[in-house]
Amino acid sequence: SKNGHIHDTRITEVSKENPTAALWTALNTSMGVEILRNGVKHWQSFGVRGSKLLIVVDSQARAKKYLLELKSMGVNAGLAISDESDAAKTVEEFRSGSIMALVSVQMAYEGLDVPAISHLVLLTHIRSRPWIEQALGRAWRKSQGKIECHCFCPEDPFMRGIMDEILEEQVSVLLEKQKRDSPETDRENA
Repeated sequence: SKNGHIHDTRITEVSKENPTAALWTALNTSMGVEILRNGVKHWQSFGVRGSKLLIVVDSQARAKKYLLELKSMGVNAGLAISDESDAAKTVEEFRSGSIMALVSVQMAYEGLDVPAISHLVLLTHIRSRPWIEQALGRAWRKSQGKIECHCFCPEDPFMRGIMDEILEEQVSVLLEKQKRDSPETDRENA
């Protein structure tokens, strides 16, 4: 933050030769912690009882670092990485609500079905549409009382492009559904 104001960190000038390396480098600065802190602050002020936070990072060492950061913020969080012998137990505690935030590298986000995840913090340099969709899918699950979800991540050109495509697809689907459900369509079909 600058002068007490939160600012949006963007990676708008990544190396054209190796954008993944530029993103990895950026995440090794204070930018990763800033994104994490912004995501946690938003999650804590979200106001939806039982909402959960998932943090996906690119290495086990970074996962341990971010767990310590969460704990310093007073967040009851767990760590689900392959180096931890009780990772499966930690994932179950996250599902059951014993812990409300989970840090993982990959083992928890693929196939993790915890509909109460409302906030996702993606602190990785991994960029592929299937990976991004898989990660975002953890927060897109429908849950009672949940009407929105939030993702905090670096805004590099590839991520921005994928997010724009996904949003465009969602708007098209919603417009089509609205058209099908409108009273005028019912009269036309009568």
